[in-house]
Amino acid sequence: MNRRTAVGRLGAAAVAGLAGCGALPGRDEPNRVGEAFLVGGDRRRMEYVVRRVQTFTRLGNGPTATTAGVWVVLTIRLVNRAPRPLELTSRPFTLVRDDGREFSPVNGIGPYVSNDARVQPRSFAFLTLAPDSPTDVAVVFEVSPEDRYTLRIRPLGTFTLESAGEVALGEVADPADGRETAGDDTATDGGESTETPTPETETASTDG
Repeated sequence: MNRRTAVGRLGAAAVAGLAGCGALPGRDEPNRVGEAFLVGGDRRRMEYVVRRVQTFTRLGNGPTATTAGVWVVLTIRLVNRAPRPLELTSRPFTLVRDDGREFSPVNGIGPYVSNDARVQPRSFAFLTLAPDSPTDVAVVFEVSPEDRYTLRIRPLGTFTLESAGEVALGEVADPADGRETAGDDTATDGGESTETPTPETETASTDG
């Protein structure tokens, strides 16, 4: 694979057109990039927005993390909509390929993400979220390119009957032309996010 460092693309038109293609069996149509949605019951309710999707073959400046596939970096806005602080790890997040294979977030990638200026928020291992305080995080997956994926976010808590939330990401392209998918308030064509996390609202343990 070409080891150029580049921001990949998940064409916005493709994401919009594939909104109904990445659904898991028996579930409602997934959300799209840039749309806010709720997951969980009243006591553990979270709001999520996938604000940016980036793909790379290499992460980091100086020491780098490389892959034979692609790194998919999701910038996700988290908002605690419960009446009390909530604890969150990366465990609820899963990428599901169209053939049903599941991919978990990559552990230990934090140092590479934190020194890569192309990724604005940091990846995390643990967060304590105060109610109604928006926080952006980076969630990183290692996947195969040229396949379609859906992000699945399970509700918080070990035993729950609440449904997972889903976001159709479309086809993950091999990094090529410096474009990316972005939400409503982010720049496209390799630009940077116009908003950043608010550290004063969170207690975090970074990934790695």
